[in-house]
Amino acid sequence: MGLLIVFGACSSNDPSGSPGSGGNGATAGTGGSGGSSGSPNGGQAGSSSCECSVASITNCGHRGFGKKGDLPENTIESAVAAFQAGADMVEIDVLDTADRQMVLMHDDTIDRTTDGTGCAGDLTVAEIQAFDAAKGTPLEGTGVIAPTLGEFFAAVDGEVNVEVKSTGGGCPTTDRPAVAQLVVDAITADTKTRRVVISSFDIDLLREIRKIDATQELGLLSVSASSLDAADQAGFQALNLIFSSANAQAVMDVRARGMELNVWTANGPALKQMLDLGVDMIITDQPDQLATQIAERCAMECPGD
Repeated sequence: MGLLIVFGACSSNDPSGSPGSGGNGATAGTGGSGGSSGSPNGGQAGSSSCECSVASITNCGHRGFGKKGDLPENTIESAVAAFQAGADMVEIDVLDTADRQMVLMHDDTIDRTTDGTGCAGDLTVAEIQAFDAAKGTPLEGTGVIAPTLGEFFAAVDGEVNVEVKSTGGGCPTTDRPAVAQLVVDAITADTKTRRVVISSFDIDLLREIRKIDATQELGLLSVSASSLDAADQAGFQALNLIFSSANAQAVMDVRARGMELNVWTANGPALKQMLDLGVDMIITDQPDQLATQIAERCAMECPGD
């Protein structure tokens, strides 16, 4: 995963989602804006002599549109809204079900995000999708489901950061080789041209993915910059670091390894701090606010573009 360079992107990240902006994702038939999913921040190479310093930073919506109260996390509806608000990419969480499919779900159980109960690993996709995945939001009762990874790819355009969860404790323990194969299969079956990044806190699971397909872009999630050595030795392209542990030294250290520094989950004042650091990706619950800040900074750096 190399540094994404965008020339003449001073007008990028327009939160309107117009063609050429960051808002390039849509669900078929939902009225979302279209556009190429392969160009982060919507920049056009060679269109301007001015190069905005933050235009290449990927604006990544957390669990779709994060914890926005009227949108259910890890759903097609939430991801579409994030792209329309100016996100370049969306981060989603996936784990495996009893019938060996990858479903969008953050927790080991479905209790918090649906009106059902139980471990996702003990339920089939059909059983999980019988429950309302918009529980507690205005979309409750409208038929929102927890989609499989394949269903998500089919319905949503735009770049995706797939966080693969490991489960255990009171729920079925993750079968790392099997899950790695399921994730790679879903990505290779995707017919759309897009950037896909795979991330996880589970370094062994990421190693299994690397064994299956060395071309996949991998990022190790961590709360400490000390994980850089392990991520580098494993041949991963990125360290996905909690934003509170990101600083100028961490940026320099990660770049010195030829890797990217992606941060999570930055909101509020932390958005400006991460832009000032010049990280490669900002995972945020507020992709609309980040898009606005990037556009405003580029307008100052490249007036008239």
